[in-house]
Amino acid sequence: MELKPAVIQALGGRNVLKSGALAEVRRRIARGLPGVAIAHIERTLRLSPGESTRVLGVSPATRKRILKAKQRPLDPVVADRAVRIARIFAEAVEHFGDETVACDWLRSKIYALGDERPIDLLDSDIGTQTVRDLLVQMEHGMVA
Repeated sequence: MELKPAVIQALGGRNVLKSGALAEVRRRIARGLPGVAIAHIERTLRLSPGESTRVLGVSPATRKRILKAKQRPLDPVVADRAVRIARIFAEAVEHFGDETVACDWLRSKIYALGDERPIDLLDSDIGTQTVRDLLVQMEHGMVA
């Protein structure tokens, strides 16, 4: 199995992930993706600094250090969160067919999520799964 090309692109393309094979991605996460992946995610998803620090679980000072030292490996936990965010983004783009619409949706309060924004749920595995489940339900016409 492989990551979708949109996930790899959101993380910075083949410069960050040479292969989308899940086993290689897992190893790369454990070693730490380069910090430049965060800059790519912020730009692709149009994340504000506050949204970025919240979903990545880092302090503003750590975020600044990451962005300054672009090739320094990320902590594996932060790298895993970055991949998780990129995967949800790719699924939203696939569903909506447009990056801008997907970004807008991620920032919109969604009734089916208890009037929370999907982006705000991506800070945890259970929140991410909730957003993923909603995308699947929408894909199958199960959400009004």
